[in-house]
Amino acid sequence: MAPPLAAAIRRPNLSHLRRLLSSKHLGFFTSYSPSNQSDFEPDPDHPLPLPPSTDGDGELASFVHRISSAVSSASSPKDALTLLSSSRTGPSPAPATLALLVRALWELRHDPDAPALAVRYGDESSHLDEVDGAGAGPQSSPSEAWHLAVWAAGKARRFDLAWAVVRRMRRRGVLTRRAMVILIERYAAANEVNKAIKTFDVMEKFKIEADQATFYSLLRALCKSKNIEDAEELLLLRKKFFPLTSEGFNIILDGWCNVITDVAEAKRVWREMSNYCITPDGISYTLMVSCFSKVGNLFDTLRVYDEMRKRGWNPSIDVYNSLVYVLWQERIA
Repeated sequence: MAPPLAAAIRRPNLSHLRRLLSSKHLGFFTSYSPSNQSDFEPDPDHPLPLPPSTDGDGELASFVHRISSAVSSASSPKDALTLLSSSRTGPSPAPATLALLVRALWELRHDPDAPALAVRYGDESSHLDEVDGAGAGPQSSPSEAWHLAVWAAGKARRFDLAWAVVRRMRRRGVLTRRAMVILIERYAAANEVNKAIKTFDVMEKFKIEADQATFYSLLRALCKSKNIEDAEELLLLRKKFFPLTSEGFNIILDGWCNVITDVAEAKRVWREMSNYCITPDGISYTLMVSCFSKVGNLFDTLRVYDEMRKRGWNPSIDVYNSLVYVLWQERIA
């Protein structure tokens, strides 16, 4: 039999939960996920918003084959580009659309040399077409193509190749913040913490603003790779440049609650927020409810849930999922 106190706590919350779940006003809320995948992380549902095929994939297969052959046959990137470019006058013309270039890059993503060659080829083709007025090839390599090339190289830990793509983007005046963030994410995934931070620090030299949103992307990448202590240390060290906010602390909380479920560390970060006069928001409460729920701590799960409602934050569907989970665990224990 449950102790009177636990039973007293359980009954009102269960009653409220039943009323809410049966209410027609219960809607689906947008869930918060600081650990969202990179744009190009393998995702079975939506790996990349690629343009639809219009040629039955025949042109795509031909273009992919040409790139792969050039990479495998050439002794250097320069020779590979020459070999690929020479086929423009052959039976297989240069890619006619930007969509084809992006789709080919996605097909070649597992070979870091191939995407780098493809994006350089697309860039060179656009330059030649501007000079001779032919206009047959891509007018410019789209940002998705550059980003895929950086991602593929970083995924294979070919950071020399990734930086070569970044430097070329800079020379062409098409370098984006997203390209730098992808590079940061890949360094973090490779547990190259210092290099991830250094990449963030050199963004200004590349004429890319290292703003607070980008700083949070760095923290998120570090936490996702389980370097949560490094992320927290960086958050506090840079507070003079990036003022502490609930959003920043939530990234660290997400690390301790979802990436590595460590209740003691999560509670410590919660206290740190109070020490720095940072008021928890709805996301903060959602993360703590999830953390307590995962370890089967019914008392603290309900306590944080009650406090969340008293503070005026509307629980999201994630909160109710956590409540259902911990209540079920309590029932079968």
